[in-house]
Amino acid sequence: MVKLGEQGALYACEEGAGPVPVLPVQAVDTTAAGDTFAAALGMALAEGRGFSGGAVRLAVCAAGVKVTRLGAQSMPYRGEVDAVLGNWQGTGAAPSPASSWREWERRRRTR
Repeated sequence: MVKLGEQGALYACEEGAGPVPVLPVQAVDTTAAGDTFAAALGMALAEGRGFSGGAVRLAVCAAGVKVTRLGAQSMPYRGEVDAVLGNWQGTGAAPSPASSWREWERRRRTR
């Protein structure tokens, strides 16, 4: 696993190897982006996702969401990451994290 900051990440494992592009966002503050990446990667691996099975993509997405916020205490919630991840194919422009979060929050409140 190699984190490449604003260039995404690379992974290599028994399942294969490959790059994971960065979530294209306007970064506001990169504080705790690496911590967010590590936490999301650990969570995804604990859930049974492999490196090539989406764990790295989820971690890159979580870090991408984090950098759109100020401060170290602004890690995204899982639902926020899932909302953005569900709309991002990892191959170019992503939906606006803010609009995805608003949609996620709207759905959460109507349950």
